[in-house]
Amino acid sequence: MASTSVAAHNIGRKTLHSLLKIRFRDGRYETLIHLNEEDETNLKKIETIMIEEISMVDGDLFTFISNIFAKIHNNNILFGGIPTLVIGDLAQLPPVKLKYIFQSPTWLSFFPLFLTIPQRQREDIEFYNVLQEIRTGHLSRRTKDIIQSKINTSNDPEKFYNTTHIVSTRQAAFNINQLLCSYLPFDHTTSEPLTSTSEDTVDFENLTETNLSPHFKHSTNLPHITHLQEEVTFPTFTNLSKVIVQKETVHFNIDGKHASRKQFPLQNAFALTAHKVQDLTLPHVTTSVDETLFAEAAFNINQLLCSYLPFDHTTSEPLTSTSEDTVDFENLTETNLSPHFKHSTNLPHITHLQEEVTFPTFTNLSKVIVQKETVHFNIDGKHASRKQFPLQNAFALTAHKVQDLTLPHVTTSVDETLFAEGQAYVAIIHVPKIDFRFLRINLGGQKISGFK
Repeated sequence: MASTSVAAHNIGRKTLHSLLKIRFRDGRYETLIHLNEEDETNLKKIETIMIEEISMVDGDLFTFISNIFAKIHNNNILFGGIPTLVIGDLAQLPPVKLKYIFQSPTWLSFFPLFLTIPQRQREDIEFYNVLQEIRTGHLSRRTKDIIQSKINTSNDPEKFYNTTHIVSTRQAAFNINQLLCSYLPFDHTTSEPLTSTSEDTVDFENLTETNLSPHFKHSTNLPHITHLQEEVTFPTFTNLSKVIVQKETVHFNIDGKHASRKQFPLQNAFALTAHKVQDLTLPHVTTSVDETLFAEAAFNINQLLCSYLPFDHTTSEPLTSTSEDTVDFENLTETNLSPHFKHSTNLPHITHLQEEVTFPTFTNLSKVIVQKETVHFNIDGKHASRKQFPLQNAFALTAHKVQDLTLPHVTTSVDETLFAEGQAYVAIIHVPKIDFRFLRINLGGQKISGFK
């Protein structure tokens, strides 16, 4: 088990809260694990307990977990008598607003083992020694000089992209990610970058920007907004044909008012009206000689056949692209679409495509296979869900998010924004060599303000 989702992912296991179904309500911890006999049976089979990133486990939570296993095994022994190993650096981030792990009475029964041979910094022992001084807050002149040399004085914008910015708050990380993403290049074959906004529901009702729930950030790691690049393919019945397309916008007038439609210039053409095939040579045709010879029949056949098309196993679902229509510079909805559009543009209102997503870096576009994921959870007893690409813009991350990560280069600030012990230490401990940069730093007396 692990205290954070990143640490849990790295060891291929679950978080404490997920595995033991723990929640914090009304100032105390509670678990749902005892309500399910199968869950209790599975926990009884555990022979050894290991908890990663122990510094971030609240002391009361640690005691609570011990009591869960004692109850399952029907005894009063710590952790039900199961051998337990906890791993972590207590100089790193503490629990959020609660008790330190060593304030738990359960902690007094543990025997400490100290690892003294560095692993992450094994090729840069000088940096390891600097970290040990920072860890305890006792800095030599040599360490201060090294830190001073790492203050950034360059205005080269590329230096802001080839690093991970470690900050104190989610809002600061969001602001940096938004800023840097806005300056990224995008592929000349696409018309614009894609900002993917999550689809959120509570009690099976869709949420809008005006009524988003603050509880979502505690229930899922899927972001509300992420920046991507869009590349489109279209399906045939036997395979997927990839083409470079851009959305196009056409402008025209309806009853003297400006109108526009923005859409991919592709028409689903399993079925066409007789008027559309004038002057075309086709390899094979099927038709009916009856009263159905109208455009509506072609639309219905296209919708039916598109619904049976295969889609790429690397994507979560086919993409139905609905046009963006305006009249008199006001957006139209499905309920007030104008019938005049079909006479003014060949761009369809709805077309079926496939979506392949890439994400941008400063020097190129990195293509990855991603699917939108949907997570389900409860908020105040109501079902909630979020559907989004499982990608997090990560030019900037909080110190809490980088626990247990190794990063090639980091940039951070040591200033008044640090609000927890260990944040500055954690910000630079995750690089294997002395590859970090300070944007701002405050040297004062024997300590660096912000290192605690």
